[in-house]
Amino acid sequence: MEKLKSVYLQFRRERCFFFLAFIGSTLTGLILIDLLQKLIDTAMILDVGYFKELVLRFLVILGIYLAAIMADQYFLRRLIYYGETALKRHTFVSFVKNHKMVMEQDLGEAVSAMNNDTTIVSFWMSKGFISIAGQFIILLLYLLLMVRYNLVITGITFLIILAVFGLSQHFGKREAFFTGKQQGFYGKINAYLYNCLQNFPVVSQLHNGEYFYRRLKKMHERGERDAIHGLSRFQALNDAMLNFMTNTLPLLTFATGLLFVKTGQMTTGETIAIMLVAQKLNEPIILIADLILDKKNAEGVYGRIAGVYTDMELETKKREVEAFEQIHLDVASYQYPNAGQSALSPVAFEIEKGDMALIQGESGAGKSTIIKLLCRLVDLHGLHGTIEYNGYPIWDYAAKDYYRHMLQVEQETVLIEGSIQENLLLGDCFTQSEIDEVLWTCVLDTFSAERGIHFLIRENGGNISGGERQRIGIARMLLRKPEVLILDEVTSALDEETRQIFAGRLMTFKQKYHMTILAISHMNDFDTYCNKTIST
Repeated sequence: MEKLKSVYLQFRRERCFFFLAFIGSTLTGLILIDLLQKLIDTAMILDVGYFKELVLRFLVILGIYLAAIMADQYFLRRLIYYGETALKRHTFVSFVKNHKMVMEQDLGEAVSAMNNDTTIVSFWMSKGFISIAGQFIILLLYLLLMVRYNLVITGITFLIILAVFGLSQHFGKREAFFTGKQQGFYGKINAYLYNCLQNFPVVSQLHNGEYFYRRLKKMHERGERDAIHGLSRFQALNDAMLNFMTNTLPLLTFATGLLFVKTGQMTTGETIAIMLVAQKLNEPIILIADLILDKKNAEGVYGRIAGVYTDMELETKKREVEAFEQIHLDVASYQYPNAGQSALSPVAFEIEKGDMALIQGESGAGKSTIIKLLCRLVDLHGLHGTIEYNGYPIWDYAAKDYYRHMLQVEQETVLIEGSIQENLLLGDCFTQSEIDEVLWTCVLDTFSAERGIHFLIRENGGNISGGERQRIGIARMLLRKPEVLILDEVTSALDEETRQIFAGRLMTFKQKYHMTILAISHMNDFDTYCNKTIST
C-alpha cells in the first residue's frame, strides 16, 4: 500500500485546506453545543441581556461552522476525485507498460483491477488523510465535554461505544473478506462479457444468445453464493449496529439526563447539550469504523494492482539493450500454460543483422509460437531451450527497452477509433515526410490522398477493408524504424498485385534503414528477397 501513497502527496493544497476546514468544523461544533447549553439555561432564568449576547455569539459561530463544513466536504471531494483519477492513470500507464502483467492476466480481470479496485483503494487513501488518530482525539474531546456535564452518563456512553465498536469491527472483518471475493467475481464477469462481445458475429449468426445468457446466469448464481450473500449479511449486521448506536445513544443520554434534572443534579440546558454531544459522538465512531473497514477492503483487493508496480520496479533493474547484431534460438519444446502438450517441435536457427528470413511450415507447426517467443508475448516458464539477443537471454532485458529494437506486426491489426494519423502516431511525434514515406512503403499513399490523413477510422477499423487495416498496422511499426521487424501473415488480406508492390517497397525501406526482417507468409511475397529460410 505504501507504494501508492506517493500518488496523493502531490495534492498538498487540497490536503492542507481540507485539514484546516476539518479542524475548524470540529472546534466550532463543540463551541456551538456549549453555547446552546448556556442559551437554554439563560432563557430559563430570563436573563434577557445575557441571552441576546449569547444569541449573537451563537449565530456568528453557526455561520463559521456551516462555512467550515462546506469547505470540509468540498476539499474532501476534490481530494477523492483527484486522487482516484491520478491512481487510475498511474495504474493504467504502469499496466500497459508492464509486459508480464498484460501477458499473464485475463483482460476482463485487468479492466476490473484498473477500474473497480483502484476506486476502492483510492477511496480509502483519500479518506485516510482523516487519520484514525485524529478521530480518536475528536472522540476524546467530545467525551471530555460530556464529563463536564455528567460523569455517570459519560461512563454509560463510553461502555456502549466500546461494545458497538467491538461488534462492528468483528462484522467488518468478515465484510472485508467477502468484498475481496466480490471484486474477484466482478473481474470474472467482466472477462466473460468481454469474450462474448469478441464472439458477437458467431452469437449473431447462430442465434444462440440464450446459451451465453445461461452461462452468465450460472456465473451470477455462483458469485451470489460465494460472495454476494456473505457480503450482504455482514454489511447488514454492521450497519444495524452502527444505526442502533446512532438512533439510540442520543435518546438514552437524554432520558438519563431527565432523571438527573429531576434530582437537581443537571440543568435542562446541560441535558440537551449532553444529548447533542452523544449525537455528535456518532460521527468519529462511524468514521473510525469506516476507515478501518475501508482499509481492510482496500488491502483485500490491493494485491490485484500491487503486482503492476512491483514488476515495474524489477523491470528497471535489467540489462540495457544494445544495437542488434544476432538472434539465436534453440528450443526443444514450448508448452502454453495449462496446455496438455508442446506447441512447438524442436527448432534452432540464427538471424543476423540485415537478414531477410522467412519462416515456413505446415499449419499448427508452431510458426506463430516462435514469433510470440521472440517477441516475449507468452509466458516463458513453459520454454525448454534458449533464446538469445546479442548473446544474452531475452528475459535479461527490460521489455520496454527490448521493444525499442524489435517490433512485431500481427495478422489481425487492432486499430483505435480515431484518424489515420492518430493510429500511426499513437501519441508519438514524427515529421510529415516520415509519415509520407511509410504510407508510400505500405501502398497507402493513394488511400491517404483520396481520404486524407485525418480520415476517421471507426473502432477497430470497421469502415475500412482488412487489407487497409493490415497496412496501417505495418506503417505504424515502420514509423518507429525498428532494427528487427517481425511480420506474421501481414499480407493475407491483400490482393496479389498489392502484395508484390508492398514487398518491393518494403525491401527498399529495409535497405535504407538497415533493418532485419523475419516473416511468416504462406504467399510467395518475399521469396525473391529472402536470404534465409527457417523450417518448422
